[in-house]
Formats: sequence, C-alpha cells, structure tokens
Amino acid sequence: MYRRWLLIYIHVFFLCIFSGAVNALFERVELHHGRVLVRHALAYIIAAKSGLTGTEIEDLLSCDDPVLDDVYQYWTPPIRRIPPLLWVRIKGDLAGYLVDRGADGASVITWYHRQFIEAARARYLLSDEERTFTHQALSNYFLGVWANGRKKPYRTAEGEEKEADRFVSQQPWRFEGSTKAKNYNYRKINELPYHLVLCNETDTLKREVLCNFTFLLTCLESSSLRDLMDEFDFALDKIVDKDIQLVKEALQLSTFALVQHPAQLSSQLLGRIQTSDSEHIKVLLEQAQNPWRTCLLPSSVCLTSPGGPLVHSMSGHEKPSSALSASADGKLIASASTDTTCLIWEVNSGRLVRTLEGVGKRSVGVIVNNYWMRFFFLHYPIVNTSASQFCRIIKVEVGVISRSRSQG
Repeated sequence: MYRRWLLIYIHVFFLCIFSGAVNALFERVELHHGRVLVRHALAYIIAAKSGLTGTEIEDLLSCDDPVLDDVYQYWTPPIRRIPPLLWVRIKGDLAGYLVDRGADGASVITWYHRQFIEAARARYLLSDEERTFTHQALSNYFLGVWANGRKKPYRTAEGEEKEADRFVSQQPWRFEGSTKAKNYNYRKINELPYHLVLCNETDTLKREVLCNFTFLLTCLESSSLRDLMDEFDFALDKIVDKDIQLVKEALQLSTFALVQHPAQLSSQLLGRIQTSDSEHIKVLLEQAQNPWRTCLLPSSVCLTSPGGPLVHSMSGHEKPSSALSASADGKLIASASTDTTCLIWEVNSGRLVRTLEGVGKRSVGVIVNNYWMRFFFLHYPIVNTSASQFCRIIKVEVGVISRSRSQG
C-alpha cells in the first residue's frame, strides 16, 4: 500500500513540474509574439476536433477582430487580414511541440503530446465564455459565414463602424471542379457538427446539419451511417431535443437500407416520419422531396415510424443469423451467422462493437439442426461450442481466443 501511494505521489509531482514548464513556455511565446494573438491561435487548435490546417488558422485569425485590433494598433492595413508570417513565427517557436498529421484528407496541426493538450486547455479554454467564443468562431468559419466576399463588420480605434472582406476559404459540402473522385469537404463534415454542439447553437445545428437533408446524404455518401449516428449520439449527449431524436430514430430504423444504398435516404425519411409541427422537420421533409440521387419517393408514410416497439434495425451478416443472445445486464447482444462470423452489438446505440471471424459454419441454433452456440457474459467473454465439439472462450474487448478445450 505504501509503495502504491508513493508511486501516485511521484506521478502527481512530475505532472506538476511538467505543467509548470509548459506554462512557462506559453508565457515566453506570448511575451514574444503578443498575448492576444498567441492565446487565440492556440485556443483554436485546442478547440478543434482533429487539429487545424495552416490555412484554417490564418482564416480564423483574420476573422478574429480582437486579434486584428491588437496586431494593427498603429496602422490600418489595405486588407484586413492577418499577415501569414505571424503564425509561421509562432509555429517555429513551438517546433517540436506542434506536429503535422493527417486528418480528414488534409495535413493538420495539433499537439505532440497529451500533456500539452491538457496544459493548453487549462490555460486558454478554462472559462465557459472562452470555450463558447472559440467554438462559435470555428462553427462560423466552417459554415462559411464570412466567405464568398461577404464583409465582416468591425469597429475602428476611433469608434467608426466599418466592414471588410476577410478573404477566407469557401466551405461547400463538396468542392466543384475537383479532379478527385471523392471531392467532399471532409473538414466541414467532421468539424461543423462538433462545434455547433459545443457552442450551444441548437437552432443552427438543426437547420444546417442534423435536420438538413444535404448534410445527411453527404455524410452517408462520404463516410458511413455509423459516423453519422455518432454525430447524433454526441449531440444528444449534450442537448435534449425532440427533432434531433426523431431523425436519429428514423435513421436507426433505416439502417439495413441505408448501409446498402445511401441514396434511399429520401425514401426512408418520407416513408417513416409523420407530419410534424416542427419547422425543422417540415423543411427536412421538403428537402427530401427533391433529392439529387435517383430514388423512389413515397407519397405517404408506409414504413415503420419512430416511437414504436422497433428501435434498431442492425445489419452486418452476409447470411442469415443462426444464434442470438444478450448479456445479463442487457447492454450487449451477440449474433452468430452461418457466414462464420459473430457480431457483438451495443444495445442502446446499435453500434457494432466487435466482429469475430471463423466462428464455425455449423454454429447454429439447436432448433435448426441440433448444433448449438451459447454465449455467456461474465466480464463479456463469449463461449462458442461448434459442431467440431471444440469449446472456445473469446473476449469481446480484444476479439482473441483466451481459452480452448475439447468437448469429447
């Protein structure tokens, strides 16, 4: 016991020393390059879901009037935009601590180590006001609020109200004219919902993302239904909203169809969602009436609607399921199939937790042909008995055989 507490004390002691060293580094960089500029630039990197590209950082700082007011204290530039060299110098002083890595099809800048992330978050995103301001700026950027020549208002040092184009990048869902086969704007698709949730812009979140047909179909075509459902799960974990819940349940019921053919999104939404008083749901159904993919459009609700006894429609097996069992706590479901796979599902979210290969072609229910498979969930191991009279105990967490023994 003494040794354990000693190790904990040593760990905390070194964490405090490291945190102090990181804050000293941040202090030096702020004194050298300007406190407002450094604080806002590093806050954007910390707040981003997966880091930011160099262009995104420059665009965000160019739309940040407190930063521009601090940089241009003594003269007025012809173009109200941050000089690129300022960020290059900051990045150079933090070389070795900031790294480039791939995310969403781009090279983004993020922190090298988790301790830097924690220290920067505690320093630059400590208050609710700082977090809301930063996430709102990021959501406005990925919404393209100040793109396409739209001028952003600002106030001069003399108190005069003016407007200026910030020349920031456009943010469409898809890049037109691209030579790439998949020309989706993955940065916007993955970042925008995250920031709208965290800055509590529920109305904008529903209008532009989670109750927007263009986003739903674009996300399905560019990534997967599971990624789309993750966005709904994250939003509902922070926000209680009937419209978002309704659309999520409709997508859950449409799993089998949408996994095979994302273009059926219009058919599934129009065929499942009843007429609603919500303006966001009305707009979503109107948008679904005009899809850009060929599909059948039902004239009335003809499929299972959300709110009934059916909650999930899980798909994944290539052949029929042969055995099914739930954990004692009701959190997991294991499904075996004659395609030799066993799928482990999370009941609440419908998420596929694990796929186990080579379970055995004859691992079927006892009622089918007298060969049986049972699942036991003590700390979530799975016991599989196949026709070869061989017992295998497989742990869900890692998906490997932990014990084998012959039955005969």
